[in-house]
Formats: sequence, C-alpha cells, structure tokens
Amino acid sequence: MAALLAVPVALMAHDTKSNKVMGTVTAVHADMNHIEVKTSDGHTVGIKVDGGTKYTKAGRKASLADLKEGARVVVTTKGEGDARTATLIRLSSASSKSTAKASTTHHH
Repeated sequence: MAALLAVPVALMAHDTKSNKVMGTVTAVHADMNHIEVKTSDGHTVGIKVDGGTKYTKAGRKASLADLKEGARVVVTTKGEGDARTATLIRLSSASSKSTAKASTTHHH
C-alpha cells in the first residue's frame, strides 16, 4: 500500500522539477509569449514565458524586450515539453563586454 501512495507523490514532484537550458536565443515571439533557444548540442528548445518569468542581465533586472536573437542565456524552467515555462532568464553580458573591450583597445 505504501508503494501505491508513493507513486502520485513522485509524479507530482516530477511535474514541478526545475531544469536549466543554456544556449543562444534563436527567436523571440513576444506576441505569443514564447522564445526559442539553441543549445550547444544543436537542439532548439521552445520555452514559454509568462508574468511570473523573471529576467536579469549583469545582476540587474531586465525584461522580455531585452532578449534579442543571438543573445546567450541560461533559462531556469519548470514543466517539460510543450508545457516548459521559464521561471528565470539570465542574459549573458559577456558578448557586450568583449565588444566594449575590443573597441576601447587602440594601439599606435
């Protein structure tokens, strides 16, 4: 009987499991509350965003409008498959730092 009771608990815990997706933004569909991220292994992952999704860039608050194609992100999600929803999207500031560094380095 205890085994039967454990199954629903395991399924509920699985549904709320948090996952991370790291990669490059390939599409932002703000009108559909949806983004696509291409991972390092070449897979494209569709992720929903909603009012509960938080965004950060360089430790500061950001927004969906800050997401652009080509941006490097780490997305913490809940749910799986078509129900995968972002809870936190961290935008990398590495690309903007390297660009700024390259433009300020000047040799004669």
